[in-house]
Amino acid sequence: MPNYNGSAHLAESICSILAQTFREWELLLVDDRSTDDSIAVAEDTAGGDKRVSILRNDLDAKGGSVCRNIGLRKASGEFLIFMDSDDLLEPDCLAGRVRVMEQGGVEAAVFAMGTFQDQVGDMPSVWRPIKLHALELFLSHRLPWSVMSPIWRREFVLRQDGFDERYPRLQDPEFHTRCLLDPEFRFEVYPDVIDIHYRLAVPSTGTTHLAKLEPTIDGFRLFLDEFYEKVDDSEGIQNGKGMLFLSLFSAIERLCRAYREGGIDRKTLTEYSEQLLQGRLCQAG
Repeated sequence: MPNYNGSAHLAESICSILAQTFREWELLLVDDRSTDDSIAVAEDTAGGDKRVSILRNDLDAKGGSVCRNIGLRKASGEFLIFMDSDDLLEPDCLAGRVRVMEQGGVEAAVFAMGTFQDQVGDMPSVWRPIKLHALELFLSHRLPWSVMSPIWRREFVLRQDGFDERYPRLQDPEFHTRCLLDPEFRFEVYPDVIDIHYRLAVPSTGTTHLAKLEPTIDGFRLFLDEFYEKVDDSEGIQNGKGMLFLSLFSAIERLCRAYREGGIDRKTLTEYSEQLLQGRLCQAG
């Protein structure tokens, strides 16, 4: 669980883990050099429970991927779940997921995820995982599930070298796409089991469109260049290059929407669009 200045919801998230009916778990909370009272909140909420480890990111690099990789290297369990410091688990989440994984035959099992803003149940939307053409969906940025939805075999994630720390955004789609390209990857989905809840952040009026867009566009550029090469070498992908073009269109649409809403000017729109169009996908296409 990576955390940066998440003290407002951190206690509630930790409590949802402490309340699990499955008792043999470890929580690795990796704090990304928070400037709020996150550490104190975590220590107070854990109440000395030895299953909760509070780690600090003392590396030069920062970010969610760095923190997840720190936790991955410290983990000792057979299975892994990645969650953010404001997500909530249903009490039977771990019991149900471990039961599925102990049946064997898969490297991951993917479950449905509810969404909420203030309290569970205040929003109707549910993110239900899709198995059919999952790779093509990730390549085209029509994401079939989120990072909290799967439970993983730890050894498989270690073989993937965890999350790519170069990505300022889109690190979760990159990780899932890379896993799906592994010919040894086997997974199953459970779209009717909602066992985790994702908190939708209240839009911040203090963050400009540009501040949000810049890392996102950088993530898209990295994603398109990385998988331009990889889809050529993989069998069984239906129109991989075409799927990547859909990701490109999604990135440009975000820029256009920000321009229409006054978040960026025409010069910025042109510059970022040109950066995307100068990538290997368009140069080859």
